[in-house]
This record gives sequence, structure tokens and C-alpha cells, in this order.
Amino acid sequence: MKKHLILILGVFVAIGIGFYTGDWRPAAVGVSALLASYHPKISHALGFEIGTVASGVGTSTTFDLTFCPQFISWIQTAAVDIKITILGQGVTWDVPATGITELGIVRQLGRFTNQYVLQIADGLIPGYQISLTVTNQVASTFTLYGHSENRGAGFIQGGQQVCLANSGIDFRNFYYLAFPSAGANDLFTVTWRGDGTNQQYRREELRARLQRYQNVINSSGYSIDNLSQEVSKVNFVPAAEQTIYYTRYIGMKNADNALVNQAG
Repeated sequence: MKKHLILILGVFVAIGIGFYTGDWRPAAVGVSALLASYHPKISHALGFEIGTVASGVGTSTTFDLTFCPQFISWIQTAAVDIKITILGQGVTWDVPATGITELGIVRQLGRFTNQYVLQIADGLIPGYQISLTVTNQVASTFTLYGHSENRGAGFIQGGQQVCLANSGIDFRNFYYLAFPSAGANDLFTVTWRGDGTNQQYRREELRARLQRYQNVINSSGYSIDNLSQEVSKVNFVPAAEQTIYYTRYIGMKNADNALVNQAG
């Protein structure tokens, strides 16, 4: 009851701010949180149409939400750029189409034509201001959807990392790593969480492991699935400079656990 009274008071304050400043976003967030507190089932199995992404190569469309869905999905003939900014969390996704080509098919055992799915949280998270910007890469419009299967406790981050030639970079605390430009002479040393075993991989062996988790491959298939957290670290030594793409769990606050460290 005390929690509800505090939320109600906060909503009235936010409404007053809206009347005074014309900015109704705080009120919208407050109402969303209040509804979720009274009706916990509102957070389960929610699916909805976010909106239509405008046509045109390089055309961006921004959607403002007052909660974060667990998944976003769409059907389009080419991948798109995705940027997600969450109030109080900062930018949680900033991935170009090249990366979405890899991250939009994670653990897909079968795929409807041109279907992309991104997991951006571990469940529905109400009460947050979400700015979701999609940049189209083709001339046609398409519809963006969001759905959730349970109440969430934290956000999932998607990003990119430039790896310099012969740099030797450690990747920790990740869900998924994609190396679309991996070369024949690149080295991947994987440390397993269970007993600390180290195993050196070539890019072809990454494919062999990946097929245990997903059937759909959009491009190279040079990826490491770690959603089950079996891997504690990957050391990557590229023969040439390249960009890798990743997802990782960051919780409700900005994470202080580093994803990459220069080996030395």
C-alpha cells in the first residue's frame, strides 16, 4: 500500500510538471509503473505493434515507449541499423545493419523469410522511457513489433568493437559474439567456465560449435553462442583489423563489468 501511495503521489507531481512545462513523458512513465504495480499480470506475454518504419535507404524512424519489451521483431529484405537509448541507462544498442545481420538470427532453428528478432531485455520492463531508432536500408516500409514472455529484471546490450590487427583482445561477460570478417589465420582461445579448460579454435571450428545452437546462418557463421554462460573468456587475435558484434546482459544499471580488455 505504501508503495502504491508513493507512486500515486509521483504521478500527480508528474502531471503537474506536464501542465507547467508541456512535457508529459514523466507522467506517462509514472502511469505505466502504477498500472504495473496494481496489475502484475500486465507484464506477462505482452505483444504489440510498435509502428511503421519509413521507407528509403538511410531514413530513420524513432519510436518513444514507456516500457521495454523483451523482443523486437520485423520482416524486411535487408537488415537495418538499430539504436536504443533508455533514460537512466544510456545507449544500450547501437549496431549497424552488418551487425544486425548476425545478431538478428541468434538461436533461430527455423526462419520465416526475412524475419529478424532481437532480444533487448530478459522480459518486459515497465516504467522506463525508451527511444528506439531504426534506420531503413531499403526503399520499402515495414512494421516493427515487440513482445514479451515474462516480467524482466534487466536489459540486454548490443554493440560493436573494433579489433586491431594482432591486438589480442579478451571478451568476457557476453551472451553472443559475431566475427563476420574473421580470417583464416585468426586465433580464438576459449576458456570454459566449468574447469578453466582452454581450447584454441579456428573460424571453421566456430561454425562447427554454432550449429549445435542454431540452424539459420545469415553470413559467415563465425560466431560464439554463450547464452548458457558456459564460456568465461574468449581471447581473439585477428590477423587484420576488423569489427565484431556482441550482446551481453547489463541489468538495470550501467554495468561496470568490462566486456573487452587488451591482453598484455
